[in-house]
Amino acid sequence: MPTQNDIRASITNQLIAAIENDVIPWRRLWRLSKNAGQPANFVSGKTYSGTNVLLLNLHAHRHGFESRWYGTWNQWKAKGGEVMRRPDHVPPGMWGATILFYKPVACP
Repeated sequence: MPTQNDIRASITNQLIAAIENDVIPWRRLWRLSKNAGQPANFVSGKTYSGTNVLLLNLHAHRHGFESRWYGTWNQWKAKGGEVMRRPDHVPPGMWGATILFYKPVACP
């Protein structure tokens, strides 16, 4: 399991690579469709927030995805969907999207 430092380094490396390759995900043409907009979980309908929005937009841009809907393998299977196999040109571990789980901490 990756450590907190590994996760931070991975996110930093993705952002640096995007900047170096002139990928500017926050400057894009807006589209109008039910699949456009802020990334969201297709089961709960909840939109992702924080760093996850940037990570998922980078992921979509990298793989040419146009839908905003994300879900786990089990969520797609439970709804009768099929998960696309990782193409041969994509290295192992680079096909799925990484998101961060966080929740607010209440101070006493």
